[in-house]
Amino acid sequence: MVGGNLSSYDYVLIPGGNRIADLMNNHGFPDWITVRRDRSVVAAVCGGALLAGATGILRGRRATTHPNLKPFLTKFAQEVTGERIVDEGTVITAGGVTAAIDLGLYVCEKIAGRGIRGKIQVQMDYPYYPFP
Repeated sequence: MVGGNLSSYDYVLIPGGNRIADLMNNHGFPDWITVRRDRSVVAAVCGGALLAGATGILRGRRATTHPNLKPFLTKFAQEVTGERIVDEGTVITAGGVTAAIDLGLYVCEKIAGRGIRGKIQVQMDYPYYPFP
């Protein structure tokens, strides 16, 4: 297994994918995702929200994931919503696969501000994320 953990990172992004269940059941992997809960921001999209849940960081929080995975997310989160992005401070979750684009823009805005996010969004030719 990978050595150390991710506690020195400010942002940890957890993607989804077809092998999420394997990673959740790998006894060392969820521990490797250990972060400083007072400082690190964890952003997870689609099935990655389940992996984030396996680390325990969704306890007592609202979260979202791919619509087909919502029944499984209830095991880890206090409330599972249908929102595209759920921001719970240091934990941000996003819905299905295409929500990854929205999550990326959302995190860019959190880090660099609305103006920079807007420039990235225009360059991407992505009109679907809320403007301005």
